[in-house]
Amino acid sequence: MKNEYIISTIILLINIVIIILITILNSDISNYGVFLYLPGLFFINASLYLNNIHGIIVSIFTGLFIDVILTTPFGFHAILLSFCFLLGKNWMLQNLNTKPWRCIIFQLSINIMFNFILLVTFKFRHELSIDWSISRFITDLIISSLIFIPIAFWKTEINTVIIDYISTKIIKTEQINEIK
Repeated sequence: MKNEYIISTIILLINIVIIILITILNSDISNYGVFLYLPGLFFINASLYLNNIHGIIVSIFTGLFIDVILTTPFGFHAILLSFCFLLGKNWMLQNLNTKPWRCIIFQLSINIMFNFILLVTFKFRHELSIDWSISRFITDLIISSLIFIPIAFWKTEINTVIIDYISTKIIKTEQINEIK
């Protein structure tokens, strides 16, 4: 059980660092009219390593952090990431072929779903005063999807390396099992 808390903390910290890095990147590339929206990156690693309770807690904190950074309705990303965590956990348990590219395609489809849900939310919530035109949405979606794939491979590998290192050196276990 102690290992679960350590792994949860590691995944949450990695998520927060990557959100901060994406935010910094977005502030730089916004001058060119591009916005990377990549929330689909932040649920699959929790689905791989954590049980339902810890995974939902990590998803909620990650989602609330994204809500604060993007000034979306509070709880928007927390609820969706928690749902996606449960969906991803079920998908992992049901899917016998867990090749990395399959996980990335699954994450990419979830990321595209997030984009459409956010577009609909912005269109119906006029008090948010965000004008996201359809052409800008399509451009951002295409660029985000192209950038998403290498970042998702990288993030999965970083999580695996860090979690394996911590489990063998600090926790003194053989290796943390994926998919419990």
